[in-house]
Amino acid sequence: MTAATHVAVLGVGVSAAAGADEVGALLDAVLRRAGVRPGAVWCAATAEGRRGEPAVRAAARVRGLPLVAYPVPVLAQVTVPNPSDVARLRAGTPSVAEAAALHAARALCGGPVRLAVPKRASGRATAALAIATAAVEPDTARASRHVSATRHEGVEAVKPWYFLPERHAPGDGDSEDCP
Repeated sequence: MTAATHVAVLGVGVSAAAGADEVGALLDAVLRRAGVRPGAVWCAATAEGRRGEPAVRAAARVRGLPLVAYPVPVLAQVTVPNPSDVARLRAGTPSVAEAAALHAARALCGGPVRLAVPKRASGRATAALAIATAAVEPDTARASRHVSATRHEGVEAVKPWYFLPERHAPGDGDSEDCP
């Protein structure tokens, strides 16, 4: 019998002018608000066009979080409670942070997902935290179909260790290896 699996995912949206300290402080504020420690979060998720932003990569790496990116058309299909006309105009989707968090958590568990912390904003960044609960371990095969495969320093797609329940695994937190 498999115990319930809880999956927490941070969603991140940024402008090109955002700095790593600003993004990191926002992620930390969202985690504090939810009462979640960084080690309990499965990954940080964002839009494909923001995956390479140094501020996003650095903030995720410092917190030991793998970074995943989804295509804007995928994020645009996610229903969010706080859509933004500004995000729609600039990014092509009404939400990056909420949509990325919800989509990643849903891709991992396939079950009900909720926003534990709706979108929070700083001057040049947004962040949200989604949590999903499933009666089974995350479905890596299904989830990996929703991830754009990328390479970073020789790492590609999903690492098998990533799905261990304790999340005490090797890695630099800087690769796109979370669904």
